[in-house]
Amino acid sequence: PLSRAFMEQCRALLINADPAHLAHAPAEFAGVCGKYLALAMEAGVPLHAVRPLICAALALQPAPTHFTPVHPMALLACILAKCYQAAA
Repeated sequence: PLSRAFMEQCRALLINADPAHLAHAPAEFAGVCGKYLALAMEAGVPLHAVRPLICAALALQPAPTHFTPVHPMALLACILAKCYQAAA
């Protein structure tokens, strides 16, 4: 119940994240992303984390050539969900 509400709110936050706001608390945002991935893996639905984490990584990215702490989380979600095309 509580984790489901958290997952739904997190999904909305990660997909609609504003890069200007994320610049003020990137570490905290990465922590939320990690918790979201952990709950998705615990529930056995890593596929549900793929799109939100990719959106979050792109929103946190200062430039197209930079990687963020969220990129490995998105990659792990893709691998666990066997959604290899999304990881490319």
